[in-house]
Amino acid sequence: MIERTFTAVRAALPTENIDAFDAELAQITNATVVDLSALDDFLTGWWRIATRVAGDREDWQRMHAEAQTDRLGSSIG
Repeated sequence: MIERTFTAVRAALPTENIDAFDAELAQITNATVVDLSALDDFLTGWWRIATRVAGDREDWQRMHAEAQTDRLGSSIG
């Protein structure tokens, strides 16, 4: 089980997702006033991703490969 903390969630993410996590966190926390609801939604969303990856990394990789194939097919047609 992955703790629902920023450090634990970030550590559990695949390497290719770290930049997106950091960029989204920076966007939320660099605001003049931090929207705590957005911050909570951010952590919850990334925690779900981290727990899914931890549950079945191969399924996660397969899902992303299929999504990439779909994107490539959409850009061609």
